[in-house]
Amino acid sequence: MASLRHRILFGSWLVYQTLVRFVYTSVVLSFLAVQPIPKGIRNIQELAEAVEKGEFRFYVPAGSLNAEFLATSDSKDFRTIGLAVQKNNWMEILHYRNEKIGVGKAIEGARAIFHIKYGKPPFSSVSVAEDSFGIFSAGVMMRKGFCCTKRVDTLIMRINNGGLYQKILDDEAFRQQLKLFSMKTPNMGARALGLEELSGIFFLLLISYVGSLLLLFAEITYYRWTKN
Repeated sequence: MASLRHRILFGSWLVYQTLVRFVYTSVVLSFLAVQPIPKGIRNIQELAEAVEKGEFRFYVPAGSLNAEFLATSDSKDFRTIGLAVQKNNWMEILHYRNEKIGVGKAIEGARAIFHIKYGKPPFSSVSVAEDSFGIFSAGVMMRKGFCCTKRVDTLIMRINNGGLYQKILDDEAFRQQLKLFSMKTPNMGARALGLEELSGIFFLLLISYVGSLLLLFAEITYYRWTKN
């Protein structure tokens, strides 16, 4: 009976050791093979904090009322961003074609335009925030007295509800991703791994040490209990 218990304990330890070794190796190889994507601004609160600290510059289209809208908003984060835009005159004529988004720069625009221009996450060439300043509707302008207004409305609803509009956006974003990947040259140079990149490995190692100590205490307790 004791031999069976020892076999079960030893077998469980072998399974655990094998799983930990595979997980550890896969995590290390993933960081060595794939270049980590820098963390970008994910929501409005992070953008407001970065702008207030001077870490980011937020540009809005020149000639628009977006800066005034943000500066007079009831939201504190909106006001922080809007006042910084007005104070530093962060306004550009954005064509969303030749804008160079470098480190510490963010621009305002429709998420659909960003997806078509830069690709969709996680394969986009830039970081697209998850949060939005608002939702704005777009319409089709027609002359007064147009005969087929209801027909056009019906077709627009069918296109939108049938998913055709989203499919067009996804197809354009996919084409842009292929274009970006074909133009991108692989970086074959060596680079050093930072502590942030290896934090998952050290966390797994710490868990393994804690588990080993708990197992050691359990074995000592079990040995003393069976001996008495």
